[in-house]
Amino acid sequence: MTPSIKERLLAILDDLGSEELKNFKWHLTIDTLLDGFLHIPMGQLEKSDRQDTVDQMVQKYRENGAVKITLEVLKKMSRNDLAEKLKRDCPTGNSEFIGPSDEVVEKYQQELKLKLKEKFQHVFNGVAKQGDKQLLNEIYTELYITEGGSGGVNNEHEGYHGSNIEQYGGA
Repeated sequence: MTPSIKERLLAILDDLGSEELKNFKWHLTIDTLLDGFLHIPMGQLEKSDRQDTVDQMVQKYRENGAVKITLEVLKKMSRNDLAEKLKRDCPTGNSEFIGPSDEVVEKYQQELKLKLKEKFQHVFNGVAKQGDKQLLNEIYTELYITEGGSGGVNNEHEGYHGSNIEQYGGA
């Protein structure tokens, strides 16, 4: 049975001395370790042993990302011998593209949502002129559709058969 990627990463960390392991973990806490990958907070790595470090890396970066980051850190530590061994043992470390972590994807999704909301919450009314924008919620009425009720026409609010539609704010 061939060893898993976690086992291969653990074997690499086993080849590091205690000071080298401390240095390795320190590199994982730096914000700008690799483009698209977030650091692991120092508090999570401080008391972790080799196995815990591998588990945290795989959890944070997935298996392929953990291999890629391990390769980068080993090169920064001038442990090219271990980097070469890892490349031989883990062909996934040689792949050209490894996607960003879920946290990075979520961060950029939130930024995109915010930019789209800012861009599309205003409309130009009539001919577009500088500063002639109106907020959409100032133009359109917000409706809340609720289930239940009598199903008849409500004299206090506009009604639709089978549902109550209540009108709030707007024009």
